[in-house]
Amino acid sequence: MTDTVRNILHMSRHLADQADAAAAPNLDCLTLPEVAAKLKVSRSTVTRLINDGQLHAFSVGTSRRVRVTELERYLNAVTQTA
Repeated sequence: MTDTVRNILHMSRHLADQADAAAAPNLDCLTLPEVAAKLKVSRSTVTRLINDGQLHAFSVGTSRRVRVTELERYLNAVTQTA
């Protein structure tokens, strides 16, 4: 294999990796205690926000998680109305 072919293969793999990273959704998630700590509120307050539909969460087994992007959305919505 020539150096040119190696370089082309390396570049195509690098571009494919970049495309995969750009297409992947942000899966950074927080537990309810982590969300509570960031908001400086109790876990029950976070649960109430979720139950009221103000903060969106999803289940992982028997526990719930909140995506970091969802927490940012909630904080932006709260600060805009304040």
